[in-house]
Amino acid sequence: MLSKLLLSGILISAIIFSSCSKNDSNVFNKIPETAIFVVSFHPGQLIEKGKLQEIQMIKEEASQNEISKKILEDPESSGIIMDAYSAFFSFYTNDMYGCFIMPLKSKSDFKAFLEEVAEEADMEFASGSIGKNTTESAEDFMVVYDNDRVMILSNMNGNHNADLKLIATSLIEIDKENILKTDKDFNNFLSKQKDINIWASTNNLEGMPGIGGMGGSLDLFGGVKNNYVHAFADFQNGNMTFSTNLRFNQSLQETIDKYNFLDENAIKDLLKYLPSENVLIVGNTNVDPEKMFDLLTFVNRDFKETIDEMTSGLDLESDELKSIFSGEIAFSLNGINIPSIEKEDLYFSTDMLPTVVFANRINNKKNFAGFLELAKTKAELQEKDGYFEVLNKGIPVYILVNDEDLVMSNNETIIREIIENNSVKVNVLKSTHAENLTNNPICFYLNLDESTYTEEMQKFFKGKMGGEMEMGMKTFGSSLKSLTISANIEEWEFRVDLKDDSVNSLYSLLSQAGK
Repeated sequence: MLSKLLLSGILISAIIFSSCSKNDSNVFNKIPETAIFVVSFHPGQLIEKGKLQEIQMIKEEASQNEISKKILEDPESSGIIMDAYSAFFSFYTNDMYGCFIMPLKSKSDFKAFLEEVAEEADMEFASGSIGKNTTESAEDFMVVYDNDRVMILSNMNGNHNADLKLIATSLIEIDKENILKTDKDFNNFLSKQKDINIWASTNNLEGMPGIGGMGGSLDLFGGVKNNYVHAFADFQNGNMTFSTNLRFNQSLQETIDKYNFLDENAIKDLLKYLPSENVLIVGNTNVDPEKMFDLLTFVNRDFKETIDEMTSGLDLESDELKSIFSGEIAFSLNGINIPSIEKEDLYFSTDMLPTVVFANRINNKKNFAGFLELAKTKAELQEKDGYFEVLNKGIPVYILVNDEDLVMSNNETIIREIIENNSVKVNVLKSTHAENLTNNPICFYLNLDESTYTEEMQKFFKGKMGGEMEMGMKTFGSSLKSLTISANIEEWEFRVDLKDDSVNSLYSLLSQAGK
């Protein structure tokens, strides 16, 4: 007996080997307003970008049975329409249900395709009908189709006693005013779709067992209704982007705004202190210290008391400490020198450490001056030629106050270079990814191009991290250039750039995966 997962996989494969346009009325007009989440995908763009019929791994997988092989060689044979979105959605009606819905071009071709699936799997369907729709039922799923669309309906909790025909009938006969497309937010989501998309809402959670009882708790933060999540995956030549967008109801938005410590975009100025040679990681953030303090106090009422105890030892008030430093912070990690572990005389040296640079904009110079004087008396600081060295027996730390900026590093050469030039000569501000590090309050850049790593780093990843890491570096990892992350409270974006911008990222991902 073929499981619902296997059959769904075969049918989804038929969709993936299709092309696509904007005709989605046969799909989204049957999704009920009670849907908890919807996943939509753009088959035409996926096959075009991924060149799926050229990928050896996919061809080998398809050759495992005649149905998959036929779909790959002749996708139109499935009867699935060639120019429309497809979707999967989940909804709750006394139990949890899931449904794949896809538009049809030919009912007769799909019927023939379904018969081939059954024969290949050595299974039998119980045939029936709902109005003008044909139904084919198995133990744990039902296929329902007419001239326009096909739905594959199943109970997500594995309840074999579920009346799938009753649920299917409710979807077929759904009134226009009860479909999800009446929701303004869902229509906004549809207008922004990429290759693969996810929409979710909290509107229908209250009636679900185990979740509905949380409604009262959620009300403390602004209520459970009218909160939405959008997520998109987009594959382009040279890069792939994964982004999310959160939308909150007015009450919850007001609560978030009250404690939102990510108000402003990260600034560029601090990037001049960060070296870009042999860079591994760069971070640039801009947070509101007072709002962060308020949020932590809101979450944990003992937090303020803890901070007060800490600052009392420094002869400071907690409010005074908050006023000293701004939330404008940048840091970088550059290069790692790792000795060969085969050496018998292996020892640790500070020369093996990466160069770490931390920069912070000073918010209150007067209070900072007092803080620095306290630090001199309570810590071993040796004043040098325009900067300080922390006297400790471990990792070296050097501190520089450059106008209104505090710079710390374990690399004394970097500190001296900043004193001489007011910046590092070869710095991140001059790099091509500087703009990406300033378009949100939280920004990170990770260099994934192992060819730019130091020789020691390359040896470490290729020979000392185990077979899986080494294999990853040789396959898809060998095509990666960088990962950039930028975020605020409502929007997150992950962008992966490839070394070759003439190749689509999906094709690169799939073609390397099979090696």
